[in-house]
Amino acid sequence: MALLNITRLEAINRVLNAVGETPVNTIDTSESVEVAIINDMIDYTSRNLQSVGYDFNTIDVLILTPDVRDNRIVYPDNLIYVESPDIVVAKRGIYLYNVTDRTYEFTAPVTLEAIEALDFEDLPHHFKIYVEAKVSKEYQERYLGDNVLAEELSQKVSEAHLEVMRYDVNRGNYNIIDQNPTISGILRR
Repeated sequence: MALLNITRLEAINRVLNAVGETPVNTIDTSESVEVAIINDMIDYTSRNLQSVGYDFNTIDVLILTPDVRDNRIVYPDNLIYVESPDIVVAKRGIYLYNVTDRTYEFTAPVTLEAIEALDFEDLPHHFKIYVEAKVSKEYQERYLGDNVLAEELSQKVSEAHLEVMRYDVNRGNYNIIDQNPTISGILRR
């Protein structure tokens, strides 16, 4: 039997199973209020957890070029966070805003470091399990309130978070010397 990537339907069914509910055959939210709630919770929780920035969703160098007609840069919808080494920038409406110069206009491409929000289907396996565990726990707390189940689900969240951290550390190119400003400053002297 081939192991397949965890689908959104499978994630919804795992959440339902974790709280003692019956699995469903479709994600059609018009058929079930529970499915609609869990589906929304998966999106919200996934985006919230991804905002920390992991190896799989951090873009070290992203170059955005201004539109030639108005010198504005449309802020990509899939970005949760951006930072520029040269200027302070922020999202304002649908555009990237230059906070340093207080303008929407850019005369040259802007280099950014960014955190990208990935769709659930594109997340690594361990992160999907982490999202499922968090959603199960939060759904249970909001709608069921069972203390014994809450403890079990809290343990699953902790285990899933540990696996995500392990995955990220193993895949990430982390270096305490390069990424610590104090240590790297001393070494440059």
